[in-house]
Amino acid sequence: MSGVSILAGRSGRTGSHWPGFLLRRAVTLVAALWATCTFVFFMTALNSADAVRAAAGIAATPEYVAAQRHALGLDDPLVVQYGRFLAHAVRLDFGPTLSTGQPVTEVIGQRFPHTLVLGLTCFLIVAVAGLSLGMAVAVRAASKPHSRLNAAFNGFSGLLTVVPDYLVAVALILVFAVGLRALPAAGGDGVQAYVMPVATVSVSLTAVFARVVKSETTRVLREEYIRCARANRIPQWRLLLGHVLPNVVTATLTYAGIMLAGLMGGMLITETVFGFPGVGSLLVQAITLHDRNLMVGIVLLIASIALTVNVVVDVLIAALDPKSVIARS
Repeated sequence: MSGVSILAGRSGRTGSHWPGFLLRRAVTLVAALWATCTFVFFMTALNSADAVRAAAGIAATPEYVAAQRHALGLDDPLVVQYGRFLAHAVRLDFGPTLSTGQPVTEVIGQRFPHTLVLGLTCFLIVAVAGLSLGMAVAVRAASKPHSRLNAAFNGFSGLLTVVPDYLVAVALILVFAVGLRALPAAGGDGVQAYVMPVATVSVSLTAVFARVVKSETTRVLREEYIRCARANRIPQWRLLLGHVLPNVVTATLTYAGIMLAGLMGGMLITETVFGFPGVGSLLVQAITLHDRNLMVGIVLLIASIALTVNVVVDVLIAALDPKSVIARS
């Protein structure tokens, strides 16, 4: 039986809250997207002159720059530009890039699949490795609180969480690209292009996620119902898989959602260091070229992903844990 049906079946009063709950989350999503669109528009509008001049080049005459601004509608009143921007944004039409003239959606569409594959690969590795490692250490620490494994985990994972991604990337390049010559330092085709970027992103995220899982597992293992289950001599594997794991997954959903949203939005440093053709490196390129339309399209894509993932996580938490603050809201 699904979490939603379980929640609805507890009482008619609880079940009746779902339409209102979903409606509030949908309204919040739309309002947040509108606020993001408004903020991005006015921030980029303040720098539109530099964007046109940067795209035209230093040799462009003032007349040519003025003509380009007129062609793009940048000499219209700001209110008119804002209305036109919202009307086009609803249709996912952000106009042409100022640097190449290609449609913004087409350029982003060429890059986003690479970021999607990279992000999902990292997420799966971090989720599996972090969940397994965190639970294993927590179970071990519950039986031997002062074990060397617990101390080593706390120290090593704490160190990995503060190491910047660019240092990990440089170290991997020196070892695998320069030293062993096993992988390309940048670019590459097929699986090789993903190996070092995935490793770079996964190292620190796995350490952080494993610490979160360890903390939540330790809390769950101290619950009264776990002690009762142990007193009833329930096998360890059944206790962990049937009672501990579901509660840990529910408790870590919020962090997992934040992590997934960040990965789907592109990894600016990692993609730039490895020359990876993703959304993150494209955003850096757009900022460098003052490409207003491209910046707007990428930022709104990232914001839309983050907000949508946040709503999905809220719904999942409310369905899996009816007693949560989110469900009661």
